[in-house]
Amino acid sequence: MTGASGSQTAAADRFRWLFDGSPGHGIAVLDLEGRVTDWNRAAAALSGYSPADAVGRDLEWLQSQFDAADVPVDALE
Repeated sequence: MTGASGSQTAAADRFRWLFDGSPGHGIAVLDLEGRVTDWNRAAAALSGYSPADAVGRDLEWLQSQFDAADVPVDALE
């Protein structure tokens, strides 16, 4: 692949590698409305919620999960 399509694919591959390969670092991806669109394996392990449970939930739900776990809100930044 060459050009923009090849660079977009390479960027997506790097993102997926980082996203999936970050043990101990729960990562939630949010859309512009604050809804969870992706949830990595570490987030599932740390929270106990599978991606199927988390995707589609809003930021308020996500913050409440951290509050319940006594995680500081600035950890969401």
